Amino acid sequence: MNGNRDRRFIDDRRKSSDRVVAPPAFNVLTDVPHLKAWYRADTVVLATGVSQLTDKSGNGYHYLQATGGKQPAQVLAASDPNGFDCVVSDGVDDGMVHTGFGALTGLTFFVVSRSIVTPAATGNLICIGNSSAAQSVQVIVATSGAFQTRYQNPGSTATTYNFGVTAPVSGSDIIVSSVVASTQTNVLTGKMGNVPVGSQVSTNATPSTIASIASGLFASQTAAAQYLAAGLYELIVCDDVLTDAEVSIVNQGLITSYELF
Repeated sequence: MNGNRDRRFIDDRRKSSDRVVAPPAFNVLTDVPHLKAWYRADTVVLATGVSQLTDKSGNGYHYLQATGGKQPAQVLAASDPNGFDCVVSDGVDDGMVHTGFGALTGLTFFVVSRSIVTPAATGNLICIGNSSAAQSVQVIVATSGAFQTRYQNPGSTATTYNFGVTAPVSGSDIIVSSVVASTQTNVLTGKMGNVPVGSQVSTNATPSTIASIASGLFASQTAAAQYLAAGLYELIVCDDVLTDAEVSIVNQGLITSYELF
């Protein structure tokens, strides 16, 4: 009898040791370095549509839209094709802005989104910069699975960089993308998830600070033009140039959070 009890104990211990322990949940507040702002579609203020996309970092950089007819809609998880709350713009005049980022010499941002239609070349999902068109970073996420980034260095002419991935993405699929921009080295890199999909260096390298940072969501910084029909699940903004290792950690955390594996 003692032998049977010992055998059961050994079997139970073996079963316990064979258990797969899930990795800790991704926590933006503790796992993202140089966090400046964090937005997710489940944290909003509703009026006619979404009047405020709330900054969950606690820094107060909320995206706002006071005009009811220009407020994007909140699609709840039960109605979203991917099962997550989503803020959706109409591509006509929906747009949100904020003006509080201050001055930056580099930034990294991560976008979790889905396309509604193939965007026009001038449409912006995210636009970060100041009121001068020569100091902005813009990203477009397209139904093809590519994202187009337009990076305008201070004092230079506009340059458009197209980053693409091999696997096509349909209009309803979730896309995780990240952009790293530095005005000190004038380097722009792009990734889709953990896969590097492009890197460009400006031909007019003039180290500078992008001052008076403003940002537009679904449109330009002023939300006056270049509207894009798209859905936003999550946006993370960092106020520094993250390393490849740091970018990969955040990308993988988002991929896991949205069950893209």
